[in-house]
Amino acid sequence: MPSDNRIDITNYANLEYYSSLLLYHVLKEIDTPDIIVAGLSKAQINNSGYYKESLQKFTVNDKEFVFDEVYILPQGAGAKITIDKFGNHFPVEQDEFLGKSTYVGCDIGFNTLDMFMVTNGKTSPALFEGIEKEGIMKVATLVAKKVLDLHSRKIGLHEAKQIIDTGVYKLRGQTYDFKTYIDDVKKEYLKDLLKLIEVKYGKVLDQCDFVSVSGGGSALFKSTSDGFIRTPQSHHEYYNSIGQYVWGCNKAK
Repeated sequence: MPSDNRIDITNYANLEYYSSLLLYHVLKEIDTPDIIVAGLSKAQINNSGYYKESLQKFTVNDKEFVFDEVYILPQGAGAKITIDKFGNHFPVEQDEFLGKSTYVGCDIGFNTLDMFMVTNGKTSPALFEGIEKEGIMKVATLVAKKVLDLHSRKIGLHEAKQIIDTGVYKLRGQTYDFKTYIDDVKKEYLKDLLKLIEVKYGKVLDQCDFVSVSGGGSALFKSTSDGFIRTPQSHHEYYNSIGQYVWGCNKAK
C-alpha cells in the first residue's frame, strides 16, 4: 500500500529541500566522494546557485556534511554523454558512429521534460530546453483524474504511476483494467512531445536522424520499428545520472 507520508516532488522547492536527504542516504552506501555532480532542469536554472549550496553543506541527524566540489549540470547533459559513449546499449560501449548524428534528446523526469538539440554531434547550453509539468506527472495526473471519475477515489501521483506501470487499478480486492486508457494517453503524450520539439527548435524533425527518449518517463515508450524514436534497451531511467558520473570521473582526472 502507498504510504500516506509519501511526498510527490513536483516542484523545485521540494527538490531543493529533499535532495540533501537523498544524498545522505546515498552516502551511507559509498565512500565519501571527492566530487558531487547533480542535474537541474533549465526550467529551474535560476535556482542553480541555491541548489548547489543545498548540496555543498547540510546536516542530517546532527551530522554535518561539507563538499568543496559540487557541480550542477543542465538536466539532459548527462544523457547526451551517455548516448555518445553507450548509444542505447549501456553498459556496452556503442560501436555505432554517432559523432555526426543530428537528433533531439528528451529526458523525461517526473516533473520536468528536458530537451537538447544535437547537430552533427554537437550541442550547446543554448540548445537545452526545460519545461515544468511536462514530465511523467502529466500522464499520472490524467490517470489519477480517471480513477476519480470512474471510482470516486483520490489517489496520489505515485500511486497513479503504479497504475501506469502495471496497467491495472486495484480497489478493495477488485482489479480494473486501465491498459487501453493508458495506451491512448501515451500516444497523445508522444504526439505532444514531438509538437513541443518543433515549438522549441522549429521544423527540425525532418532533418533529425532520430529522437532519443530517456529518463524515468521513457519507460512508457519503446523504440519504433523504423528507429526514429529510440529508447535505451536498459537503464533508461539512469541515462542522465550515468552521464553525470562519467563527467565527474573525467573532471576528477
